[in-house]
Amino acid sequence: MAEPQAPAGSLRARQSSRAQQQSSSVKEIVKYKPYSKDADALLVAKWSPSQLLADLTQPVAHAEGWRPKPQVVELLNIAEHSHKAQTAVPIDQPLFQPYPPEVVFHNFEPFKTYEATLRLRNNDTVARCVAVEALENSCFQVVRVPAPGQAVGSKIAAGMEAAYRVSFTPETIDSSEQQLVVVTEREKFLVPLLAVGAAAALDLPDSITLPAVAAKKSSRRSLMVTNVGRKAGSFQLRCSSACFSVSPASASLAPGEALQLVLDFTPPAPGEHEGELEVVYEDSSRTTFTVLHGQGLQLDVGLSDSQVVFLPTCMGKLSQRSFRVVNRSSTAVAFSIRSQPSTEAELAAACSALAAVQQPGASLSSTGIAAVRKQSSEGSGRCRSTRSRTGSKTGSSCLQQEQLQEQWQVAAGMDVETELKGEGSHAHAAEQQQQQRCSTASSEAASEVEWLL
Repeated sequence: MAEPQAPAGSLRARQSSRAQQQSSSVKEIVKYKPYSKDADALLVAKWSPSQLLADLTQPVAHAEGWRPKPQVVELLNIAEHSHKAQTAVPIDQPLFQPYPPEVVFHNFEPFKTYEATLRLRNNDTVARCVAVEALENSCFQVVRVPAPGQAVGSKIAAGMEAAYRVSFTPETIDSSEQQLVVVTEREKFLVPLLAVGAAAALDLPDSITLPAVAAKKSSRRSLMVTNVGRKAGSFQLRCSSACFSVSPASASLAPGEALQLVLDFTPPAPGEHEGELEVVYEDSSRTTFTVLHGQGLQLDVGLSDSQVVFLPTCMGKLSQRSFRVVNRSSTAVAFSIRSQPSTEAELAAACSALAAVQQPGASLSSTGIAAVRKQSSEGSGRCRSTRSRTGSKTGSSCLQQEQLQEQWQVAAGMDVETELKGEGSHAHAAEQQQQQRCSTASSEAASEVEWLL
């Protein structure tokens, strides 16, 4: 049974690539392959913090089999250098294919010399010449290594390769880059020479789970991170999801220096939430992604009755019923009573009622506007109520709508009793029903409200 393939860019894929590089002495790698059309999967994938730390100690240049097309910077007249002007190589590809695609040096020390071999294979069907331009004022040096019995300036037969020794003598542990210009009979193309020096790296985990919290409330987690790299660096931190936040948003750390990060989680609704913590390294332009997990909880808060039915009432009299808002959770919440399911619908209903009041002959009782009486806890717990009565002016209805949308607070384990009074202004008002909706938020005290219809 075939082993399942790891996704490109994952930690398993990178470990597999390192294992293949380590076993190259046993199994020879095919050096020359067709040029790749896509970018390197290991370079474009999202890196986790552990992948960045592994790359600092045992770097992987590219995915196995990835062969980028070299950048051609200038086209030459092949007839000036050879009487065989016809080639079998497409014009968008150089006559010689480099291997490796780029020469990279890692883990170097100042004032020491490191060497690597660059090979150029003739992809044409006839012998061709190849040379490299000299590098001036550079820590890189490139020298041709002729094959036994082969002159330095001789042509390379079809399918054969020319070898160059690339020497690197750094003066610091910083990164450096140089473009080597390779000249053939038809074009000039570039081969990158890279020295990946010391860099900063934070020892962040690949995944962080924040404490579960009720919807619209916040939980926090603090963690210490250390710059385990060999170089000081500056970082930019941000969260991809709005329900997660991090502070500080930027920092600079010397090697071995630690910093405390604070992560906050505020779920907008109950359920599982996921985001990413992005850390941008300004010195190397690298970015790592840490997965953030959080769960929003649903509090045990509700009403004692799902609907309220009024008893038959004579015209001009009141009918009273009460219901309770019960908080059985361990968290204090706040609620508001509305006659509509959303704020937008509440505003539309208020505008309609106001327009109806402004019409000649209209009364407030026919518009369905309610007055609210709020009782606050004072002294020994007994309270004295005040009533907002309906009036004949339009300003009264606006005040009643503001009172209707006001929030009240219920402590953990407490309940609030609310009285509903219906006025029999019409004969068919004997059975009026009104469903009340509660929205939760955070608070600390208990209160009692009475709603008059």
